[in-house]
Amino acid sequence: MRSFPLERAHYLADLLTLLRFIIAFVLVYFTFHNFNLRVVSLFVISGWGTDLFDGRIARISGGTFLGWFDLPADLCFSASIFLYEIHRGFIPLKTSLMLTTAFLMMAITFKSEAPFMFWMGMIYGIFIILVFLKDLISFIALILWIIFTVFLDFSRTSGQIKKFFSESRKIIGS
Repeated sequence: MRSFPLERAHYLADLLTLLRFIIAFVLVYFTFHNFNLRVVSLFVISGWGTDLFDGRIARISGGTFLGWFDLPADLCFSASIFLYEIHRGFIPLKTSLMLTTAFLMMAITFKSEAPFMFWMGMIYGIFIILVFLKDLISFIALILWIIFTVFLDFSRTSGQIKKFFSESRKIIGS
């Protein structure tokens, strides 16, 4: 059996990044066609998976052609979840406009990833609470995925969490 050459692994990382864009557009479709929350949760977990593994593969293979595309893919994916939360009535429209305005102001003001991490963390947190309130099975699946992610790459995950709180303090303290 032939193994996958490491020098070509960056193609797989790029493919996963592009797949996150596709998942985001599928989530937008699900939003306007009232798909079951379990199906939406499955696609959210899939999107999180592409984010986890494209980064790991990119680090192992020494980078990718589309590495700069990772943050836009994350934002597009997060925005699709945000749209789902708004359209389904879990976040009132006025609140979503205030949150989006605050995010844009932070993104313009700060030259770091902090506003993006803050915004995505908020959206993911709201989604997890929403799933907890609506569908226990999907909530358990989300929690198991989060635990799997943390154990798979504990040092990087804990570093990202520390960075998130550190940079969030900068935003709140400013």
